[in-house]
Amino acid sequence: EAVTLDTQGGTKRLIETRLGRSIVYESLSGDSLTVGAASGGGSANPYALVQQGGTLDDTVTSAPGTDLVVGFQNTIGALSPDGEAWCGWALRLDATAATPRLTFTDPSAWLDEERAFWEAYHAPETPPEDLTDQELAVFRQSTAVLKMAQVTPLDACPSGRCAGQILASLPPGQWNIAWVRDQVYATLALLRTGHQEEARASLEFLTGAEVRKDGALPYYQHRFLESTDAAPGVWGLGIPMTADVRLSLARYYGSGLEESDANAAGPNIEFDNLGLFLWAFAEAVETLPDGAAFRYDHWEFATQGVADVLLELIEPATGLLYPDSSIWERHFCPHGACPEPETRKHHAYSTLQAAHGLGRMAALAADEGDAERAEAYAAAASALSAALTEKLVVTAPGALGPALAGNLEELPFDVYYFDVAVIDAVNLGIVPADSALASATTAALDTYLRMGPETPGYRRSDDPTWYDQQEWLFCDLRMASAFWRMGQAARARTLLDWATAIATANFGVLPELLDIDGAAQGAIPMVGFGAGVYLLALMDMLGG
Repeated sequence: EAVTLDTQGGTKRLIETRLGRSIVYESLSGDSLTVGAASGGGSANPYALVQQGGTLDDTVTSAPGTDLVVGFQNTIGALSPDGEAWCGWALRLDATAATPRLTFTDPSAWLDEERAFWEAYHAPETPPEDLTDQELAVFRQSTAVLKMAQVTPLDACPSGRCAGQILASLPPGQWNIAWVRDQVYATLALLRTGHQEEARASLEFLTGAEVRKDGALPYYQHRFLESTDAAPGVWGLGIPMTADVRLSLARYYGSGLEESDANAAGPNIEFDNLGLFLWAFAEAVETLPDGAAFRYDHWEFATQGVADVLLELIEPATGLLYPDSSIWERHFCPHGACPEPETRKHHAYSTLQAAHGLGRMAALAADEGDAERAEAYAAAASALSAALTEKLVVTAPGALGPALAGNLEELPFDVYYFDVAVIDAVNLGIVPADSALASATTAALDTYLRMGPETPGYRRSDDPTWYDQQEWLFCDLRMASAFWRMGQAARARTLLDWATAIATANFGVLPELLDIDGAAQGAIPMVGFGAGVYLLALMDMLGG
């Protein structure tokens, strides 16, 4: 990298360039300003100099180097006991020497402007009454995380479809990609906390994003599904499709182009995305002031591109959805190349989300006057719910009674079939909260997936990978919502208090994972699977 000092406009700016990209560092107050730039390992390192009481003298290393450090130093003079002085700096990515200098020179006004922005953003929120100070702080930080994770319009977006997407994690978390599933939980939280315009933008990104069909991408999703007797699908799903899939079955590139995520182990094909989208779409129609107009504008996408697709994904032999990667993204291998057992399975989570989403769409179709679709969606929702409780209920060793399993393929094994994701069957009313099945399912999850005495939380499944064996805050919070619906307020409160404490210890944000000692692991902060589900649990329990 290289650093240059730019003084042409009468104020000092440092321009740091690496691999064709630049950052301009610029002071908001030029009085008595000195700068420096040098190698981080050298004696002229501005950070080390100032830390040792030294003074910068505008020395800037001109030669390119590694780990160059830039610094600014302002002299503000003597202050009276009640006096104040301000200084500040702005960092602009991809700016250059030709970028106009900042004309806003009052740092306190910049801070006031930022505070005003957040006050305006939080204004429509209706947090539940009687929140503790910690809960209110995490509530506010969580809604702020949702805002920060949503892409706003960018002039540099080549496709024009970038705005509205919500990333799964913010830096330093590595999942700074828009997964449909995470985005849905974030969107639901936005709707329920009063942020209707952000929720609308999220759904309009999903309905306006681009699904590639021209074969330019090696893993584009239509090839995963389409199949004929003469030419099985590239990945061997063998699903004869006539409906046109309009939603990504994995995630999106930042440009708004669908990315059916794949690696050396094969692709992720996540049918749960379809039911999840319908859930958020239905809630938007019911929540937005112009819900009827919103439904009209996106009805073709929601029906032909999502709900009609789900009708074709119901497997005749089982009544469940065809096998997929589902919530935990189990990559599966190309046709004929998979070792046994294949990781693709009949997942309960995908089926329950489909049942719920189609049920919600049936009501909307009836309201729309589309009697044929209303009948088809309602029948499919009922059949999927019945298949779920018929095919995926099992009594495990030591369990209280029949419980909902995570998938069909692992039922022949002892207990490898449990998965906390099934708890959304209770949260969505597929399994009644007051039923014996709900009680037995939570008891089985307690027996097999509770982390241990040091935490009230849960791992996501009993598969023997490091990722599966960590505690998932997403699981803890969905369990909290379910316990509340089941009338077990104390257990729900324990999990909510635990998540609040974890967030409070981590600057108000929720990490992806916790290890056995309760230390934050994985991506931090998580958005839909962190801030989103925290807000949903809080609103479920305390929001009225």
